[in-house]
Amino acid sequence: MLHSVTALAFIGALILSPGGAPPFANLSANAELRKCRNSIQKTPLVFVDGRASTELAVKALDPKAVQYLTVACISPIDSTFLDLGSAVPGLPAVVVWTSASPFGKLEPVLNTVRDAQAAHFAKTGSYAIDLATLRLPAAPAEVKVTLSATSTFWMATAWVDRLLSPKCRMFEGGDAFSGVSTCR
Repeated sequence: MLHSVTALAFIGALILSPGGAPPFANLSANAELRKCRNSIQKTPLVFVDGRASTELAVKALDPKAVQYLTVACISPIDSTFLDLGSAVPGLPAVVVWTSASPFGKLEPVLNTVRDAQAAHFAKTGSYAIDLATLRLPAAPAEVKVTLSATSTFWMATAWVDRLLSPKCRMFEGGDAFSGVSTCR
């Protein structure tokens, strides 16, 4: 949730830039929204669709094409997202996923899992505990899916097999937010 708030604050600051500046015009300055405890790396690393990019490439993006944006700290050891408030020094990064990437396929894949789990539950009275039981159609090439489940609860996770892909999750099992996908 906090990643979403940070991303919304970041994108809001970019869109509402003073003097009608174009979106993404002040990318480096807005990286200050996220403190990574790194006194050496001042400018953020930039990733577009899971690939290293430049600030200029992000500024050239059509804002309507942006599907996911986050300002984050990443681990210099394994290039994974660091948890908010981590004491480990990280590298500031701006991560953008666009409609040209496989990111848009994550939610439809999770919806397929949800529908298959609902059908399985209606038939057997319990949820499937593995993906093989559900006999799902093959996911798009770069989309990966895992399932954690018991007979009364399941959670599916989907992500793009590229650097810094957000993981989208959907779950079911007695919670008010069941069936809603969230990406982080």
